[in-house]
Amino acid sequence: MNNIEKEQVYDSSKRNPLSLMIRSEFISEARSLRLNTLSAAEVGVELEVKKVKEAAWLSENKPAIDVYNKRINQSGTFLKPIWLAD
Repeated sequence: MNNIEKEQVYDSSKRNPLSLMIRSEFISEARSLRLNTLSAAEVGVELEVKKVKEAAWLSENKPAIDVYNKRINQSGTFLKPIWLAD
């Protein structure tokens, strides 16, 4: 767990109990690696929620992104990026 993840550990009073069925080979491997399986499951759910939200955002904003990209392709950027300067 890196520093950012440590800061995002939530208060246990805000957690809800949940029963999960996880393949035994994953549990065995996690335990052999001395992973906290509960935390790993929580992080996995959190990452999947983030992934779904990102995909939904991209889908909802695709028309605006396409218009913006078309404008940039036609007119260029307002300021030329330093890495493109001659």
